[in-house]
Amino acid sequence: WRGIVVVAAAGNEAQVAWHYITAPADAEGVIAVGSVDVSVGGVRAPEIAVSSSRGPTADGRIKPDVVAPGNGAVVANLRRGDYTRTTGTSFAAPLVSGVCALLLQMHPEWGPAEVLEALRSTALDLGEAGPDTVYGWGQVNALAASGLEVVPPGEHALLSPFPNPASNGRVHFPVQLAERDEIELSVFDLGGKLVFTERWQLLAGVHDRPGRAPCWAPGIVIADGLYYFRMRSSDFTRSGKVALLRRAP
Repeated sequence: WRGIVVVAAAGNEAQVAWHYITAPADAEGVIAVGSVDVSVGGVRAPEIAVSSSRGPTADGRIKPDVVAPGNGAVVANLRRGDYTRTTGTSFAAPLVSGVCALLLQMHPEWGPAEVLEALRSTALDLGEAGPDTVYGWGQVNALAASGLEVVPPGEHALLSPFPNPASNGRVHFPVQLAERDEIELSVFDLGGKLVFTERWQLLAGVHDRPGRAPCWAPGIVIADGLYYFRMRSSDFTRSGKVALLRRAP
């Protein structure tokens, strides 16, 4: 499947003796999708389905990669001609497949690795802090992965970094300011170590282009992988994840 983005359901074996994710979802390069419920009214964070298979893989890699709603999913009932609720990672995986299709439409030059890192780096972290073998990197977030955001003009906003994942070693952090303000950007590795920090004094307006937006340009001493960022202004703080995926020349 070289060059093809492959998405697979993680399986529904969490309540049996062998509760681990198996083939094909455990294969390296395959996007394994676990299942979570959807909290009514957003009063709590999504929780993993009791049946959703867990990681790690036999060789110790973290799986699943991401999770999506699949517990109590509304699906068509062809026999009755109506709709019913059902549960399973097979209903979560198609949602992630759709997000992958959207990303490839936006970025036709991307390959499977870039799509996977875009999903991981923008997912909503659930469970233990950071990637884990229950939720993976978290619940997939289509809007964040796309980098598209709708912000009313004149409002103070810290926007999504781009490109994410970054293949050219430079990440831009666009902002929209209602008035002059100081922006502080800090970047941390997965262990919480600070690897970059800088401040900018920016005028009111939209700073969303290379050369205008705050920027992190990690050198070759910074390894590829997933990093956390924190952006602060006088009124807002935004945290998130960015991925470095530079290819050797």
